[in-house]
Amino acid sequence: MRQDYIYRYWNKFGNGGFKKLINEGYFYKNTHYNYVPTFTGPGHASIYTGTSPATHGIISNDWFVKETGKQTYCTEDPNVKSVGTESKAGLMSPKNLLVTTIGDELKLNTNQKQKCLQYL
Repeated sequence: MRQDYIYRYWNKFGNGGFKKLINEGYFYKNTHYNYVPTFTGPGHASIYTGTSPATHGIISNDWFVKETGKQTYCTEDPNVKSVGTESKAGLMSPKNLLVTTIGDELKLNTNQKQKCLQYL
């Protein structure tokens, strides 16, 4: 969502949603990414790893693999199986991610006993 929508639709938001996040959480009015382009794959990987594409390895949504001579999608993985379907659309994994994610670190830090944060 674009940042200016917060101001444009402020009066339409409820007190338990965006208004709560902004009033009780964090809201950055002038944020910049330290990489370009800001595609979906690199953006999601950056959020979940806390680092940039040069470190986590997801440099674009798709890229050319010199060894195979083909393009690959950032989460494409023909070596996995989808659950509950035979569709090839679900053959995805984080195999191209070079670093751990926040979820990985929570598991490591809690001896595999992490819990999701719940709102009180």
